[in-house]
Amino acid sequence: MGHLAMLFVAFIGHSCAFGSLVHQEAITYTSSIIKNLADKYSGTFDCWFYNILTKSPQEPIVDVLIAEPQLSLVPKLMMTISKPTQITRHPELVVIYCDDYRASSSHMWNILIGHAFHAPTKFIAIYQEEHGYEVNIMHQMFSTAKLHNVIYIRTPKLAISYELMYTKKVFNRTGAVSFDQLFVDQIRDLGGYTMDVSVINTLPSTDLSTRRKGIRAEWIRNTAAAINASCEFYKIDCDRMDSACEQRAFVLNQTKLYDMNLDASIFSELVPHFMYSMIPNCLLIVVPRGDKLPILQLFIIPFSYEVWIMLVVVLTICVILMIFFPDWFKNDLILLPICGFERRTLHDSSTVEKILVMSLTVFAFLLSCAYEAKIMALLSESPYEPDPKTFEDLVRKNITVYLHTNDSYIFQDNPKLQQVFKFKPEILKYVGECGPGFGYAVTANYWRHAMMDPKNYDPRTGRSRFAVLERYTMGGAVMFHFVGIRNPLREKFQETEKTFLEAGLFTYWAEDYAREVLGTSYSSKFESLDTSANECFVLEDFILAWRILLLGCAAGFLMFVLEWCSTSCAAYSRRISGHI
Repeated sequence: MGHLAMLFVAFIGHSCAFGSLVHQEAITYTSSIIKNLADKYSGTFDCWFYNILTKSPQEPIVDVLIAEPQLSLVPKLMMTISKPTQITRHPELVVIYCDDYRASSSHMWNILIGHAFHAPTKFIAIYQEEHGYEVNIMHQMFSTAKLHNVIYIRTPKLAISYELMYTKKVFNRTGAVSFDQLFVDQIRDLGGYTMDVSVINTLPSTDLSTRRKGIRAEWIRNTAAAINASCEFYKIDCDRMDSACEQRAFVLNQTKLYDMNLDASIFSELVPHFMYSMIPNCLLIVVPRGDKLPILQLFIIPFSYEVWIMLVVVLTICVILMIFFPDWFKNDLILLPICGFERRTLHDSSTVEKILVMSLTVFAFLLSCAYEAKIMALLSESPYEPDPKTFEDLVRKNITVYLHTNDSYIFQDNPKLQQVFKFKPEILKYVGECGPGFGYAVTANYWRHAMMDPKNYDPRTGRSRFAVLERYTMGGAVMFHFVGIRNPLREKFQETEKTFLEAGLFTYWAEDYAREVLGTSYSSKFESLDTSANECFVLEDFILAWRILLLGCAAGFLMFVLEWCSTSCAAYSRRISGHI
């Protein structure tokens, strides 16, 4: 019995060795594919292996493949059909061998559906020649699981086959093929495929009613044109907050998923079905800009209030010194440092007067130089009050911001925020329609279009009527678009979104859309604004200054007349006294 057992073990070992030699060509070619992919990949290349065996004797194909010397440095993981746990990295390549795919269909479904592979994951499915009819079964499984980056390798007579997802072209070659013919880009050429895109909200970015569509619609349309495809847009008329509406926006005719939904959302509970946008969005506070400064205030703003108070204090001290100490100060301590008017030569003055006059002269010279420089800079163009930048500026200017929803903003328990933010959904929410003294909470995407509206520009000054509160925002968010599960177009959408943004196409499309919607109003009120002439001062702007100058001249002339009258009367009195 011992000899029989040894003979049986030797026979089994010889059979396994002979089986591995029979499949050696497919094993060597598969290991070369893995090594080539690992060498090209920048980073850690993880390769998972699934060995599904249902027959006896069992072929050791996967065991021999894992033991190949050229794969010694490639991270390999032997998996089971049960769902993996505590996996921190997804594989770049999955190798599956099954000796009977039809009999093991339940295992295959468990692997393809339950293991949550990503769409870019590559698959190699190895099958035996006598089960060649199972290729269609395998392809149907992978297609249903939305995994299309698959090649099928036949053994022992080596053959390579795969099918392109969109063009439905089948590649079938006997023997080894070059690596550049494997795992081709599925979305490089869609062969005239029509993308089904749904839209719910009618926003400037998703408007489909004009020749130049909204920037989001143009993004998808140009992406489709770049990969030899076209777009079919479906307008869904329903309330986004209704669950049935989302069902209609995501599923076309209750039979297939849309390729994309243009409406951006911050709710992404079904993360595998959503694609994050490369352009983050944020909620901005848009408030009225600072008013034009009056001329009187223009002559005050070069110095802060503290400097003006200091000047008044210095002048007051000089007047007090001249009144109470007339023997020490023979000259005017105000006119001498500023204008140079002397009553007595400074050389003959007292030491205290010399020290004080020299100090006041330097002080007046420095202040006058600073004032002249700042006033000339301000007079070079029409100055305006600083735009509000902080929340405190809103409180100080008594600006009210109306909100149209109270479930996204937490301000009910904050009395300070309640001074500015009011929840009134009935108030118009479009920028510029509530009148002066009101601000608006808008998204950055909406503001991109609103800032181009001519009604938000002042034709007299050529400036926008509104400005963004720079130092206070109500938060940002990453926007998501529905693209379905394992959509191969996901990465292409993200790539083109980033490329179009960096190339400035989004800005160009937004401006072209504004011309399309606003017509001649856009070009006449926005493009042709000549702000250089409007920013210059005119004679009417200096009316107050002319009045002050006139009052000063009148006061000076009056003082001259009074002094002349007083001098004449004194001289006349002396002459009369002399005759007497």
